Amino acid sequence: MAVPLVLLMVVLTGCQAVGGVDVGKAMANGASIKSGESRQSMNINIEPAKEFATEKDLEMIELINSISLDIDQAKMKDAKTASIKGTLSMEGTKLPFHLSMNESQLVIDLDGAQKPLYISLDTLQDAQALPMVDTKALEKQLEEISPKLFSFVLKHLSNPKNISVTPVQESVNGEALSLSKLHLEVSGEEMLAMVKPFLTSISKDEQGLKELIGDLYDVFYPVLEAVNEVEGGEMKR
Repeated sequence: MAVPLVLLMVVLTGCQAVGGVDVGKAMANGASIKSGESRQSMNINIEPAKEFATEKDLEMIELINSISLDIDQAKMKDAKTASIKGTLSMEGTKLPFHLSMNESQLVIDLDGAQKPLYISLDTLQDAQALPMVDTKALEKQLEEISPKLFSFVLKHLSNPKNISVTPVQESVNGEALSLSKLHLEVSGEEMLAMVKPFLTSISKDEQGLKELIGDLYDVFYPVLEAVNEVEGGEMKR
């Protein structure tokens, strides 16, 4: 749950310090979080070139822009135990929900539904399991490599033009804390403009790229071996 959000922030934020706050370090540390509480809001704003967009395009864009996700409370005990309460909104209609997950099942409770939806994770894991792959060891390796991956990406990203950090006071577990609030805005055009310098910077970091590829190889090579073994066995049949 935390990793995709951190990855999104990494892509949008870059790595340079803002207002005395090391944004890159904070984002990379987010990938190492084992447990915690958070709340956040997410929405999409697409600004079309009206001279090229058709009426149907504009209707679809208006629908997409109306979508928002408000997470009022997200609790994560570990990688397999979490609870999220929030609201999904679209065109003025709000749908409160509660997601909870443990090692064996995922529960989706939608407001107005007759009963929650239960999804067995044991069944999915058994269906996806590959012989000769230690899934627990793989999960641990992925947790360990995530901060390295984020640090590498952050090292080569620059900040967008519209970014600021302001001091705020927030209550966390009943305790008033002095925190830093990060605000950023990135247009699609600016995001595309950030890609070339990012790739150029990566191409010059031969040692860092070599080490990252080596780490990824160590993690995924056993999985690829297992896949080839399964496919080879099926072909022999």
